[in-house]
Amino acid sequence: MKKPVLWTLGILSSILASCSSTQMPSAAQVEQDKPAVEAVVGAQGFTECNMTAPVVGCTITVRAIDHLAVTATSGNRNPTGAANYNPPAGYAILSTNTLVWSSNSGSRSVSTLAAGSTFVSNLQVQNSYNLAMNVYRDLEAKAVIKGIPLFDITSKFKAGLDQKYSSFSNIAQSYAASHNTINATVSASYRGFPCYCRGWEDISVDATLIYVGTQQHVTDQFQQILDALQQYINNYGTAPVKKAMTWKLLQTAQSSTQTYGLVGIHAASDAYNGDTLTSGTLPMLCINKSNLPNPGTAVIGTHYTTPGGAYRKTWSGGTIALTAPIKGQLLTSRAVADGICAQNFGAGYRMAEFHDGDSTLWAGWDFWAAIRGNNLTPFQNTTFWMAINGTSANPW
Repeated sequence: MKKPVLWTLGILSSILASCSSTQMPSAAQVEQDKPAVEAVVGAQGFTECNMTAPVVGCTITVRAIDHLAVTATSGNRNPTGAANYNPPAGYAILSTNTLVWSSNSGSRSVSTLAAGSTFVSNLQVQNSYNLAMNVYRDLEAKAVIKGIPLFDITSKFKAGLDQKYSSFSNIAQSYAASHNTINATVSASYRGFPCYCRGWEDISVDATLIYVGTQQHVTDQFQQILDALQQYINNYGTAPVKKAMTWKLLQTAQSSTQTYGLVGIHAASDAYNGDTLTSGTLPMLCINKSNLPNPGTAVIGTHYTTPGGAYRKTWSGGTIALTAPIKGQLLTSRAVADGICAQNFGAGYRMAEFHDGDSTLWAGWDFWAAIRGNNLTPFQNTTFWMAINGTSANPW
């Protein structure tokens, strides 16, 4: 049985009304309805990038593609639109986020492609590091000729180069296979009878970027360390000359297997103001306090107390050795002096100090210790640099 004409026209009218009510919003409406998009700060533990001076590993979220839109009409029934984005030099794409402002009979696709990489490769990092190390070795040789302790150079500058290399290399390897071009496409369809409705699609794409660095950035970072090393060499040993305290070997003792030495003040020693100009060159006394057993009174005798209450001739529990002669001005800090001892004699050795006698007593002025390798020759006919806590009689 045929439906009444009026019933059919009513249904058609309802469909047309429904279609015509779905209109693409104006540009002003779209702008008003945009969600707030904020830069991701500290995403995944990273730091937000300063775009003028980024550091490796920082991240920032940017609007990569803004309002990619198409509208299907009776004259253009299936339009498509496309846009690509590549990040600034040195950046890799961590992630993308698609914002759909408006969609009706439309579709979208956003992907990252294996193209457009502008950040440093691991091979470029390696090449920059190798070039930097060639310069470093030349500067290191100049430092040694000038008398600068090698430990001082490696701990301050080579360690910095190595740390930078490790950081650059790790992040370059992590993003070596990154797809680094964003490709976005949109399309829409025009619907004919009975709707005759337009279709549309309007999207934006945000991208979170991480700074991996460029080869120039990596090279510049290495060069900053090398420039600092050159300046350090130029300025080294130019501290004002002052006086520092020195000691000497006072007495020796011998057990069946070990030689012992009593080191302490001599007639000219000054524990308060120093006694020897640091422009001079003397060995430095190093000690490794390893709780060695006391050889006993039969070997080193007994300690005694001064009128001022200090304990003298106490057992230090350590092993002592002398460095080669070194200019006092080169001992610019306790850390530098300790490093020279460790470099010469191994871990645990440091510059000996005025109070290195028995730590359970108020010891000072001298102490007993084992002689490293039973070798007394370096101690003969010389004084040596000593450290002291609480006065200005140190070389630095």
